[in-house]
Amino acid sequence: MSLLGRSTTDMLQLLDLEQALATAETLAAAAERLTTGEGVSGPAAGHYIAAANEFQNTYAGGFLTKRQHKALIANPRLQIFDHPESFLTCNYDPHTALCNPARGKADATAQRTPSHNRFQSACPNISLTDAHMDLAAAEAERITAEISDGLLPHLIRRRLEQRRQSLNALITDHRTSRIINTPRAPMPDTTPPSLAETIGTALTIAAEAADGGNAEDRTITDAMIRLLAGVPLHSDGQLTIKSLAAEAQLKRHKLTHKHTGIKDLFYALVRSQDHRPRIADRLQEDNDRLREQLATLREEHRRLKDRLATFARVIQVLEVENQGLRSAGPGGVVRPLPRREA
Repeated sequence: MSLLGRSTTDMLQLLDLEQALATAETLAAAAERLTTGEGVSGPAAGHYIAAANEFQNTYAGGFLTKRQHKALIANPRLQIFDHPESFLTCNYDPHTALCNPARGKADATAQRTPSHNRFQSACPNISLTDAHMDLAAAEAERITAEISDGLLPHLIRRRLEQRRQSLNALITDHRTSRIINTPRAPMPDTTPPSLAETIGTALTIAAEAADGGNAEDRTITDAMIRLLAGVPLHSDGQLTIKSLAAEAQLKRHKLTHKHTGIKDLFYALVRSQDHRPRIADRLQEDNDRLREQLATLREEHRRLKDRLATFARVIQVLEVENQGLRSAGPGGVVRPLPRREA
């Protein structure tokens, strides 16, 4: 293979990896929101929920290998593309997508991703979520604030009013037709053991590991105890595999691929007790506060950006009107007024 051919192949593989990572991130976020009761509407709502559930059952909680990345891209049921700018998710099916000029033809699969610039509202692959409607509501509020300024020309104001009306109709349709993912049947109610019992179990496992295990087993169990007790030394204190790996100062794949038994034990211990470390509460409060500040700054940035665009349109309209006055027929001479001396 020539150098050019090898470079092209490497670039295609890199693009496939980026697509797989983006798809995995979209599906993971979708699965997380669905478990908290998010509603979904649109003709492909069932497809969206099924894809999120399939991804959660197949790939969640582990590190995706190169083979799994390829399988994710090749799975037609998991081709989910989020497009918050259009307030929708595309559950891409090349045979039915209205953005695909080759739909229904033999070469329909040649277009592997949707074309958002050819989006059509009647496409059967569309699904909308509560998160999308929150963005649509924010956009409608922004338009209302822009209209209330009273600085817009009539045509621009009329166009914005129509845009706001269509957004409100979209939100109303979603709220009346949204469906919620049916959660699994709850486990029988049992009284969780106390934190002392949970840590005692971990200490027992640590003692057994000290007798016949290796250094990594002891390191992981020690890290597990510190996390369960809420006294982390090397991590953020969250009860997750990522934090456990950081606390043990090991690579994450050591837990997800090598020490799978300890990983399963950690998950079981976390589920068996209702304790939440204090450091996790503080971190959550800080995170919520920073998220609110970030949302406020983003909204201020968007408001100023929209205001700048409004002024630009007003200036453009005034320039057109001024040019029309200057190019008027006979009798339409415009004479500049003399400047007043200070």
